[in-house]
Amino acid sequence: MKKCLNERTAVSNNKKNITKRCFSAAAAVLAAMTLFSGCTSEETKENASSDTAKVSSRQSDNSSESSAKTEQSKNTSKAESSAQDSSEASHTAYTNTITPTVWEVTDTDGNKMYMMGTIHLADKSVEHMPDYFETVFAESDAVALECDTSSAAISIDDVINYMYTDGTTIKDHVSAEDYTKVTGMAKEANVYSMTYEYVKPFMWASLLEIAAGNKSGLSSDYGVDSIIQSRASKEGKEVIEVEGVDFQNELIASLPDEIQEYMFHEIAAQDNYMDELTKQIKDMYEDWKAGNEISETETSGEESLTEHEKELTEEYQRMMLTDRNKGMADKAKEYIKSGKTVLFAVGAAHFSGDEGIKKLMEDSGYTFRKLTSADAKQIADVSEEASALDGDVSYGADTIDPSVPRAA
Repeated sequence: MKKCLNERTAVSNNKKNITKRCFSAAAAVLAAMTLFSGCTSEETKENASSDTAKVSSRQSDNSSESSAKTEQSKNTSKAESSAQDSSEASHTAYTNTITPTVWEVTDTDGNKMYMMGTIHLADKSVEHMPDYFETVFAESDAVALECDTSSAAISIDDVINYMYTDGTTIKDHVSAEDYTKVTGMAKEANVYSMTYEYVKPFMWASLLEIAAGNKSGLSSDYGVDSIIQSRASKEGKEVIEVEGVDFQNELIASLPDEIQEYMFHEIAAQDNYMDELTKQIKDMYEDWKAGNEISETETSGEESLTEHEKELTEEYQRMMLTDRNKGMADKAKEYIKSGKTVLFAVGAAHFSGDEGIKKLMEDSGYTFRKLTSADAKQIADVSEEASALDGDVSYGADTIDPSVPRAA
């Protein structure tokens, strides 16, 4: 039986919470977390908001003014709360609360780099990374991320690629039953907007993942890639783009409509989709914190798929994960010979499985060694620096726009 990703992009080693449907798995977390690893900036937000607004129903002036005041109030409260938290953090001893996997990777010539999987929905625990991470980060000259969030921007052409431009809407591309079920999920989660009537199924999957993420209590503000980006920029480390926003925009644009429509159908076909997705997002985060592998696994229900449905599933996985893994592994091989010490940090799901980055590199002669606290140097000064940074480093709120798809 061919492997198929479940809704959590993958599951931990104990293979818990395996979904009954095959493609709906790929639809949710992969759709929303396999692309755009926070590859947005303030410019991106403005462009996307402006462009999608052209096809949505405009709210009344009073409603807009009310929303703006509400948002301003929320932002003010959030800023005050953040300032208080930062002040308290600066007087709190540095404590290791999580143990995500970080590898030391060496080639046959003895060149070295560090690698780790990131996760894009998290909580404040990630503000206090373990000592071995702090040592690795301090030693690294550069960080390699899927995208440089400080400069990425989505153009109007990119936004159009996510939309129907021929006068049709989502209703014209999916069954009435599927439309009713999926829009019902969005409305129940209070994330539905008329704007989404004009966008393709990939973006609907992203919308529901965002809603499930909100329900889980986790936030993109604490995305690990965003934290690393912020700290690297603060400390003057080089930020290397492994893929970049242009690559990811083009990938979305190339996703066939037939695959997207099948994705939409499989979301509608799964019972308790939002509850299961919310639980799986939380479980995936717990796995990441504990250093468990976030991996591919077989799912039940694949035997019920037709041959054509299996082909669509496999093509989706190839485009969104397998081919990208090969490209990322090739980039890592370049970086390790660059003469710089690089921390390579991309979505955790890209490292696992027989076609993951780790296996691809091991097959080419690279050695992976999982780090522990025993590998950490005397990091009292690093700990003090990390604690001090808590007060003035943005952990993603200013660089991540939750309205666009995200990477694994």
